[in-house]
Amino acid sequence: MLDNLTEGRLECGFGAGIGPFSFAAYNVPWDDKRQITLEALRVIKGIWTHASFTFEGRYFKCKEVDLSIPLVQKPHPPLWMPTRSKESIEEAASTGISTVQWVPAGMAAARRAFDEYREVYQRVKPAAKPHIGLMREIYVAQTDREARAEGEFHWKNFWQRRGGARTYGAHGSTGLSTILDGSRRHELMNMERSIDEGSFICGSPETVADQIKKIASQAGADTFLGEFTFGELTQKQVLNSLKLFTGQVQPELREFEIDALSFPKAEA
Repeated sequence: MLDNLTEGRLECGFGAGIGPFSFAAYNVPWDDKRQITLEALRVIKGIWTHASFTFEGRYFKCKEVDLSIPLVQKPHPPLWMPTRSKESIEEAASTGISTVQWVPAGMAAARRAFDEYREVYQRVKPAAKPHIGLMREIYVAQTDREARAEGEFHWKNFWQRRGGARTYGAHGSTGLSTILDGSRRHELMNMERSIDEGSFICGSPETVADQIKKIASQAGADTFLGEFTFGELTQKQVLNSLKLFTGQVQPELREFEIDALSFPKAEA
């Protein structure tokens, strides 16, 4: 329905989930999350691309399922998936699913994951051409001083409420994890450090445009996903930040292009 309402502008993201607390609520085993997600994705893509779809797997089964509302986009809307393990990188890159990385693990780990993703993509060359994206919390104000003064409380508040003291292991060779250990959480609570390392996008429109160009160039990313609502920002603050971004930052970024899929591998 969304694909029809947006006249074919829908893009869909799939993730395995961040914390065990949500899995326990549904009595779903945390250790099986990746396998469950990949099987569910195969079912969804099967229903999208077949007039009648039947499937029987380890976690899901269906018989002769069809879509009551045909999709506008063929064969289906573009797909996105965070990739933190070798298995998810292989699945996404080999099937043309776009990938995105967030803040916690830091830029070096994100770059390693993107490099692995590019290697798989170049080896398989799927029909769909994916994108490589970075997601960041972002706050834009008229001046750097104003943005930092208004954004600091909400940035710290965001990390105070997220993750707590839980620690989850990093995944494979990338070293990626979405949940923080104590030292990384402490680093992110330092707003100036977070801005310097590209974890928090904050400043005037000119500064924000430069920050986004910098992290895109560091990671080899062609897409930016901004989370404008975080902490306890008011609706007025969020809307003003969005207005400055769309009016002054976006036009600057339209001329900035990176060939993400052919980006050179980082030096060891």
